[in-house]
Amino acid sequence: MNKSKLIPIIASGMIVVGIVLTAIGYMSGAVFTIVTTDDGLKVIDVKDVQTISEELTPFSDIDVDLDDTDFEIIPSDKYEIEILSYKELEKGFTYKVQNNKLIIKSDGLFGGFFNISLGEIPKTKIKIYYPKDTTFNNINLTNEFGDIHLDCIKSNHLNIYSGDGDITTTNVKMDTFEIKNNFGDIFASNVETKNLVINMKDGALQFMKVVADATTITNQFGDIDLSDLNSKGLTIKSNDGDIEIQGLLLGKSSITSNFGDVDLQVTNKESELNYNINNSFGNIMVNENKYQSKAKHHVNTINELTINAKDGDVNVQF
Repeated sequence: MNKSKLIPIIASGMIVVGIVLTAIGYMSGAVFTIVTTDDGLKVIDVKDVQTISEELTPFSDIDVDLDDTDFEIIPSDKYEIEILSYKELEKGFTYKVQNNKLIIKSDGLFGGFFNISLGEIPKTKIKIYYPKDTTFNNINLTNEFGDIHLDCIKSNHLNIYSGDGDITTTNVKMDTFEIKNNFGDIFASNVETKNLVINMKDGALQFMKVVADATTITNQFGDIDLSDLNSKGLTIKSNDGDIEIQGLLLGKSSITSNFGDVDLQVTNKESELNYNINNSFGNIMVNENKYQSKAKHHVNTINELTINAKDGDVNVQF
């Protein structure tokens, strides 16, 4: 037989044997995972999970680039890193403080595609601790797979990219706050920023208590929920999902929705807001008044609301 044909057959056979052995182990009560690394197949037992921690020198910037990790930044009384991982994978990360910047990177330890897990195997986690009164210059976070949790962050700039995972932020204050999330939900509370930019492909967005000079949100698939909002400029583009907003709209606000309902509970008085609402397929309700296709209102104010909806009901209450 040709060697080029024999190698895939042997590889497939090894995978089948691995699956069978894994199933036998699982039925026997074992909890483990099998992964392909650069050194070959590795069997990782739940007993191999360990937590290591190290106190760090002070830093004012954070640059993180991870492949598959849950990541947290937590206020404390010192600079410290804590890593919960498998002994086999402890070399999968590098971290250092250089020129006042904390740099954390994945080393791409996984070299293949084979990965079988049975039982509750803890996910790799990295926690960064910092003195609670710290103000950072720049924070850049990239995480391909895994959740991100940030608490009590003050920074000039915060940029987050997540390939697949949920993002949670609480009590954050910064000049610019940018999030790009391909798959996963975003939850935030007590956000204060000059410029808030969010770009999502598939996930729900929920923000509670937001103060922003400008807010721009784009979501392909998923609901958008903003409560206790105070924004001097608002732009929302939603392809498929409901939009709910409660708060004060100042300056120019624009909402575009292709599929889904739009529900606004506006704390402005009606005499303080111009609005122009268009809807192709769906009802328009402003307070107790029902409209078809269009609703307009013009007063002497610089505050403007424009809603363009294609398929869904629009409800605006003052």
